[in-house]
Amino acid sequence: MSAAATAPSRVLPTRRRGPSRARASSSSSSSSSSSSPSSVALPAFAGGWRGRDLAADPSRWTHVLTSDEIAELDDALRRARAGGVDVIDLTPETFPLPTLAPRLRRMRDDLVHGLGVYLIRGLPVERYDRWETCAAFYGMGTHMGWACPQNAAGHVLGHVPRTGSHTTASAW
Repeated sequence: MSAAATAPSRVLPTRRRGPSRARASSSSSSSSSSSSPSSVALPAFAGGWRGRDLAADPSRWTHVLTSDEIAELDDALRRARAGGVDVIDLTPETFPLPTLAPRLRRMRDDLVHGLGVYLIRGLPVERYDRWETCAAFYGMGTHMGWACPQNAAGHVLGHVPRTGSHTTASAW
């Protein structure tokens, strides 16, 4: 297990990104109780999956990064670090991925309109320091959408350590 996988967790604070989130209201009255300052309309999810279905065809929901994609990530990491860009401030412009970005957008489309799950394998975290690991994940994410808080504290990126437990398809 790498040092990055065992190091204490550090999460990043929220900085709102993405499209403007207009209030959803059926009238111009300020007393409307149906207003929601952060509502985003997503398409209804008609799919769904079961663990045994995922186990039957992992290629449907898994992408293994190629050596060219890893080289592209390494270049984006070097540029971001040289530019002094903080992880939370990464954007597709400050973290360019010319060939990987279109694949990430297709993954996003499959997450939203398809199966709803995707696994990216092969990020060489064993040779990345903590900043590089966070920046690689966050930077790829900027090409898929915008960061949203993942917990009540408003963190947009967290660390999930391996506990040594193994799950099998039969347990799903």
